Amino acid sequence: MNDSGGGLSSQELYRQFQAARFPSSVEGATMEWVVPYGRIATRLLPFSKNRGVPCRIANEFLERERLSGGPLEDLGPFTFFGLFNGKVRTDEKRADCVGLVFERLGITLPVPHDFQGAPHLNPRHWRFADDAPGAIEAEWACFEAALALADEEDETEESRDRLCEAFDRALGFKGLGSSNLPIALYWARPNRYLALDALMDAHLASAYGISVPKDLDGAGYLDLVDEVAVALAEGEGPARTFPDLCVLAWREHAEALKADRA
Repeated sequence: MNDSGGGLSSQELYRQFQAARFPSSVEGATMEWVVPYGRIATRLLPFSKNRGVPCRIANEFLERERLSGGPLEDLGPFTFFGLFNGKVRTDEKRADCVGLVFERLGITLPVPHDFQGAPHLNPRHWRFADDAPGAIEAEWACFEAALALADEEDETEESRDRLCEAFDRALGFKGLGSSNLPIALYWARPNRYLALDALMDAHLASAYGISVPKDLDGAGYLDLVDEVAVALAEGEGPARTFPDLCVLAWREHAEALKADRA
């Protein structure tokens, strides 16, 4: 665990993130999806060894919306999240899918309708690496290790090492690269893990002078997450959490596109 950020440990920094109140300090972003996504991840965890329930939910939604991709006989947790963060194309359909997930998993939170800060995958790649032998088990192992570390009251090196090992093992499968995997972990615990893509890479460089290494392994990813957490704690900008960063990264990209077209 790194000690930095004015003497705060990374554990204490993430506790600050968890204590952040929404709507976000970023104007116009409610972040109403953050708590519901975390609750979905928690409810998924008991199905790591028996995936019948999440498969039925996914197949029900695919059939109801007449979407291709089913029937699924097995699936990883990241593909489950990919159903409403990649397979469907509009926020309205995202809300419909999350509503069905809430009903089937017994979640009583309000269904989010504002998904700013929740990355949306290319619809052609929403299934991650489910077709590869051993990929589903690798997804679940990484998912379990990520939630265990994020939810640990007193973070230990053992838990970090366990996630690093599971992360590195998952990277061996096509579709679980050093960009998609962080996004999946971010969906599950948005205040502990950092989503990475070209937009985030550019924003971290421009706003904080942080360069994202290529082909990150698990240890490198967690070190980067700690570094960004410290930058947020010490910075004076509007971002206070990782979801804030995602919103700002997208807005920066949108402004750049607008300027190019002018």
